[in-house]
Amino acid sequence: MFSYLLKRQIIRQQSRSSSKRKKRLYNFSEVKTVTILAEVNQLGDLKPVMRELISDGIRTTLVVLNVQGIEIEEEYPVVSVINIRADDLIFRKLFPGKSIIKRFISLQGPVLCDLTVNIVYPLLFLASLSRASMKLGIKKNGLTSYDLMLQPTQELSSAILAKNLFFYWRSIDIKNNNS
Repeated sequence: MFSYLLKRQIIRQQSRSSSKRKKRLYNFSEVKTVTILAEVNQLGDLKPVMRELISDGIRTTLVVLNVQGIEIEEEYPVVSVINIRADDLIFRKLFPGKSIIKRFISLQGPVLCDLTVNIVYPLLFLASLSRASMKLGIKKNGLTSYDLMLQPTQELSSAILAKNLFFYWRSIDIKNNNS
């Protein structure tokens, strides 16, 4: 019962935000800021991807679900880190609190990239709230709707997901430049 209500709330919020946001596919080369959603245990795998984004001149805002309270290393090349701890979650620890939501909305860029490979309700809720013009991610049982969405055929790690998403995004960029 509870999971049904939670999914319904995410879908409702997603439909509200999609009517308010301006959908647009950005060329990879024209983006200056990307917001990345990830879990704390994925950060080690994402280091090379984040370094690559910085070398391409893209600033990154990292939104991390850190329920365990693990200290996040300072070496991540990001503009800002939103560290969501267990005490920042409400309603059976599945929704982010108002302070996290306000900070997320104030810091988000034109592109949102969800690099979670499992269903993570607090991050899915933030993704549904996002008014980013372009959203990237994988298909997760109809809970999220992304502009560039992969449907995995096998188990993915967050690093492989990120590489595939950015590969396809760059490929779209190359096609647009050649037309």
